[in-house]
Amino acid sequence: MLGGLLLAATGCGGEAAPRWAVQHGTLDVGAARVEGYQVWEFFGRKWRSKHDEKHHICSLVQQVEGTLSADLDGCLGCVASYELVLTELETDCAPEVLAGGSYGDQRAMAVGEVASEIADEDPYPGRSLGWYVSWDGAQAQAMGFAVHEDLGGMDEPQVVGWSPGERYLLDPIFAWEL
Repeated sequence: MLGGLLLAATGCGGEAAPRWAVQHGTLDVGAARVEGYQVWEFFGRKWRSKHDEKHHICSLVQQVEGTLSADLDGCLGCVASYELVLTELETDCAPEVLAGGSYGDQRAMAVGEVASEIADEDPYPGRSLGWYVSWDGAQAQAMGFAVHEDLGGMDEPQVVGWSPGERYLLDPIFAWEL
């Protein structure tokens, strides 16, 4: 499965220096923990205008392991917060692409209500959860949406909310300008 993540995220951008980074992932929820994968994709400067895959430079795949923790400040209507451990699994990025970045520095994440500043972008209003990340382990920043993996498919999920035993996709609302 992991090889498929990286292969799906790789391309031949032909550009030397990344200008944009997009973070997304997949998490399996347990009673007091989450585990899954996070992918950082890096794109060249021309990617901004059309989000064309031909501007893809490289990817970084990380394993995510999280244990239930106290709610993070800034997580609206927080349902669950997790202290994280990220482990680099695979990358096709040159070392200079990752140097100086904070791609492995996330200390916590949370899910809760969709933040009002991104609600207009919600792909599944009323069924998405808000996805939040923290680099200091205390203050959360809205990153996008946590959606059940079956949402939008032919079989609508029977599960509502954040539930143990289910898989969720972390869908970003923005790209990081590097």
